[in-house]
Amino acid sequence: MAKTWWVAAFFLLIGQTAAGAEDTHTPRFLIVDYKGDLELRFAVPAAARIGEIRAPALILVGESDIADVHAYAGAIELGVWGAKREVVRDAGHLLQLEQAALVATKITRFIEDHPLAEVSEPQRQRLAGSYAPLLFGRPGDLGVMDGRLVLHIATERDLPLFASNDSTFYALVWGGMRFAFISDA
Repeated sequence: MAKTWWVAAFFLLIGQTAAGAEDTHTPRFLIVDYKGDLELRFAVPAAARIGEIRAPALILVGESDIADVHAYAGAIELGVWGAKREVVRDAGHLLQLEQAALVATKITRFIEDHPLAEVSEPQRQRLAGSYAPLLFGRPGDLGVMDGRLVLHIATERDLPLFASNDSTFYALVWGGMRFAFISDA
């Protein structure tokens, strides 16, 4: 937390130049004592709660951004159900400015490719059950958790299924790979 803020106080009327004119262009720095009383502090840090995000997520990182940002993006991708990380070429930390059109296209395409539909609770309950094979030839279960169908396969992390419509659901798994479950019921 920041205890001291350095504030650039530009254009302050601080003194006069040697010629007697007012010096309004020399930057001066002020030290402001800040005790952090305007910040919200959570009992559980955000990093520990990242797995609570239950939505398809696109993580864009500039190819030339620093290693820390790439590491954070990787951690977010692993922690968020339905996350997909992409590295944008010829961009750094401000990729939304450096590659604005490309970023807009990627976001638009991601939204179009990941529709979210409302499915009634009775329909979700009808689809819940055991299926074999389900994913990679392995049996699994569909259950309802937090108002959403969830895919459970032994030894794997539970994955939420996002509804495209009443009978088609998808999950983004392992780096953005798409898995679809289509019910004929």
